[in-house]
Amino acid sequence: MLIKKEKFCVDVYNEGFNLISEGEEVFFFNVKTTVNDDENEKIESFEHMSENTFQWVSKSSIWDKKIYTLIIEEENLIYSVKVHGSGKPGKVMYLNESDFNTSGYYLPAIHGEGEVNPHYLMTKSCINDLMFLTPPPLCYIFDMEQNPMITGVGLLTEKGKYNFDYFNYEYKDNRCSFVTDFYEYTKVCGEFELPSIIVNVGKNEEDILRKYADYHYVHGYCNKDEKKPFKWWYGPLFCGWGDQWVCLTKKQEKDINWAEQIEGKPVEEIISSALDASNENEYRKMLNSCKEKDITITAVIIDDKWQKEYGTLEADTNKWPDMRKFIDECHSKGLKVKLWVKLWNCEGLPDEECVLKDGKAIYVDPTSPEYIKRLEKSLYRLLSNDEGCYNADGFKLDFANVMPLGEGLQIHEKGVYGIELLKRLLSLFYKISKQIKPDALISTSCAHPYFREVTDMFRLHDYYAASNNGFSNLQARTMLGTTMLGDDILVDTDGMSGARRRDAMLGFRNCTKFGIPDLYGVELFSFLSDDDWKEVSEIYKNYHDSIDKKFND
Repeated sequence: MLIKKEKFCVDVYNEGFNLISEGEEVFFFNVKTTVNDDENEKIESFEHMSENTFQWVSKSSIWDKKIYTLIIEEENLIYSVKVHGSGKPGKVMYLNESDFNTSGYYLPAIHGEGEVNPHYLMTKSCINDLMFLTPPPLCYIFDMEQNPMITGVGLLTEKGKYNFDYFNYEYKDNRCSFVTDFYEYTKVCGEFELPSIIVNVGKNEEDILRKYADYHYVHGYCNKDEKKPFKWWYGPLFCGWGDQWVCLTKKQEKDINWAEQIEGKPVEEIISSALDASNENEYRKMLNSCKEKDITITAVIIDDKWQKEYGTLEADTNKWPDMRKFIDECHSKGLKVKLWVKLWNCEGLPDEECVLKDGKAIYVDPTSPEYIKRLEKSLYRLLSNDEGCYNADGFKLDFANVMPLGEGLQIHEKGVYGIELLKRLLSLFYKISKQIKPDALISTSCAHPYFREVTDMFRLHDYYAASNNGFSNLQARTMLGTTMLGDDILVDTDGMSGARRRDAMLGFRNCTKFGIPDLYGVELFSFLSDDDWKEVSEIYKNYHDSIDKKFND
């Protein structure tokens, strides 16, 4: 049966449905979705329920019944799957072994530093998991040679049900599937509805992504709270990580045997010199460097590792003898102070506050009542103006992707896993921080609508690539953040400057077009001339003046 809409047509039949765009068949979707490798699945009935709704019912070797529903809306196709019976869903192969006429696909994610708009052939499987943007948009965008329209295929999940950690495209034997995994953390007794698949067509990648995001907001899949930024959130910002890294490179230059010494050692040990540089003395030098270069900033971000232990979130007094005094001094100079936080790391925490694997604590557990109590106390100490507290102004939340993944995890609250567990952790940071200090600024690298409500500022993530494509990274990453979280979301351009003069200056000259300037160091850009620094100074000053005007008008 052919259903015609303004922008596409759908041909629905006993075994699936075809998407037709610009008069050409794009996908031949097999209606069956495999859950836990169930075999011998047989379609028992196919029914045209209403004008735009179709339903298939089947049985398999594992599930008593499966119900597939296709709703054909004006702009989208919504495909859903319900399983009936008893069991624990594991690997899910959506629309398993579907056929296609598409030529390739665009992955809206960042899997490698400097990588821009990765595009793959249909014959290449792809992992869309938790990398630089955590989580990324859970969708793929397909193109077809000589057809002006492109097609989006994404995962659509209800609040509280993101108990998975990836959404992959899988190619095999000239067919494709869309894959995720619940790792058997979800128990089914009766009926369970999987996350749905949303399919739509558009004129370009941004068009598809906006439709994907808007569907979440309009149809209640997530909250679109109104963002009311405080003036200081607009920066300009200074983050010390770049100049901390300079301390590491200086060590490399001095130590002839440095390369031999780091072989096989963990990342934390390799970059120990950079971590050691997160101290009061170095940050005073950094701020003085900004002053010498006449760089206007309104906030400083103290980066990795000001903490004595990542999990306890207490300042290392060997590096920061009196962090409260340093922060108060910054405040007296008109500077706010954000603290970098390494999410998930359980250094210094007891087992009862952690996710366990094979009896060992591996990450913090945001469902643990004891960890929640600790976090409440820790964030109060970090943000409060009370005596004995640090009086900081917000957090840069990092390493969201380094989290408990896979099978065999012991999590306090059963059934909570993956992206849902990340949402729990970020929600704790966000809610507790706002209760203590309403203007506390929380920045994340989450590029999915589900995380808008726990994100004040979207950070583009680090870029130091020698590939000289900083502008393209600024453009592509900003597009992902604003299409997913809304055009009103603040964007931290996050030190988006390169390893060579031309790329760096291109980044400085364009950063304010995309978001908030964020200088990652002065020593980091030692290759810039005095005239270059005068130009950077002017860019930051003009931006600062524009923010003043915005709030004074």
